Amino acid sequence: MSRAAYDEELKTALDISYLLSCAVNEKKPDPARVSKMDLQTVQQAARRHSVSSIVCFALENAGILLPELKVYKSKALRKLAVFESERAKILQRFEECKIWYLPLKGIVLKNYYPEFGMREMSDNDILCDGERMDDVRIVMESLGYIYEKHKNISHDEYTKAPIMNFEIHRTLFEKSYSETFFDYYSDVKCRLIQDKEHPYEYRFSDEDLYIYLLSHEYKHYENAGTGLRSLLDTYVFLKKNSENLNWDYIWTELEKIGLTEFEKTNREISVDLFSGNQLPKNEEETLMYIYSCGTYGTFSIKINNKLSKKAVGKSPVSAKLEYVKERVFLPDVDLKRLYPFFYEHKLLVPLLYIYRPIRGVIIHPKKIIEEIKTVKRFNKHDHNI
Repeated sequence: MSRAAYDEELKTALDISYLLSCAVNEKKPDPARVSKMDLQTVQQAARRHSVSSIVCFALENAGILLPELKVYKSKALRKLAVFESERAKILQRFEECKIWYLPLKGIVLKNYYPEFGMREMSDNDILCDGERMDDVRIVMESLGYIYEKHKNISHDEYTKAPIMNFEIHRTLFEKSYSETFFDYYSDVKCRLIQDKEHPYEYRFSDEDLYIYLLSHEYKHYENAGTGLRSLLDTYVFLKKNSENLNWDYIWTELEKIGLTEFEKTNREISVDLFSGNQLPKNEEETLMYIYSCGTYGTFSIKINNKLSKKAVGKSPVSAKLEYVKERVFLPDVDLKRLYPFFYEHKLLVPLLYIYRPIRGVIIHPKKIIEEIKTVKRFNKHDHNI
């Protein structure tokens, strides 16, 4: 990226971050600063980071009405209202069936934002008793949801037209992703607090909620990347809770899962960015990585991050060869997760080596081309993580 392009990207990242800061800190944006923004570019960036609604809140407070953003805000408000209604029905049924549950992520975080509708959500995540997933399926299907077993064994997905999407988790992390995280949360219920009015509803303490949010964000950060909304979630949580948190407990627990440095980096950039502080050079670079990711990261970043991990202590060529080997000859854990039939019938695995490339070329040829280009241009010194 040229210096001019970098500066332009940085300006947009800082512009949108300023508007997000104004919204969550309930301040009116400075008209002079807003007048210098390329609002069309800001709108596009807001969509990529799933913050269109909150950007609309900020600009409306400055007397600026953009029809496209207004549409996104209205959709977010309607969707959240429907989610609230549907979730209430689901959780009531869980109570009746004596299935314990823990609302996760956006369901909890939306309550930290100043106004309803600021925090957008594409789905709702709920952790349930992993031994009652068959009963969960009965409940969800009785409410009109369609069951879709997810390729990640940590959760099942339930959808209902036109917009409902619930991810019901049996575990918080898969062992295939991280044995450390999996083991830490293997007996998660012992870390939870039971609700006094709803005996089957549980929640994290503020400290454990912060640790989980960091763990979840890190999973995305080191995989395909994560965007500005995650930083904003951290900021609004800390804005409300930081002075009352037991930081000794938090740092002790983070040490167990290796996230002390990530927590420090994440907390410092979140606070600086949305408090209006000048970003030091290292935080500016982190911001640009996060800004490049969008809400859910990108395919090329995911590949580059995998290569970066493999390149530690090795040459770029060795990392690339190891990556290609794993892509062609799937490790058992991936074979079991992605192709359970072939995992159970190992003699047929050679057919998979023919089936996968043909299927890939037919279904997503552009993705394959992007993967090849990303691997080819990978340089050990250009780490994303």
